[in-house]
Amino acid sequence: MSLAEVKAVVAEVADQTRAAAELVRRAGDGVAEAVRILADLSRQHPESLVPVALTRAADEIDRCHDHVAGALQAVGDLDARL
Repeated sequence: MSLAEVKAVVAEVADQTRAAAELVRRAGDGVAEAVRILADLSRQHPESLVPVALTRAADEIDRCHDHVAGALQAVGDLDARL
């Protein structure tokens, strides 16, 4: 495999990783909106309507975002070294 082919593959990985970061961001936005809506509705009820699993999902999405950001940084570093 030539250096040009490796660079092309690294560029493709970077594109896919950026797409993954956008999907994670959108998922986080959706979960945050659901939590917000359920929290608002909870004000009218004696207990919270926000499922614990939804809160855990929000935390997991935050961690996922950090991992994807780290992967994107690593791909960028690799590209710079090539």
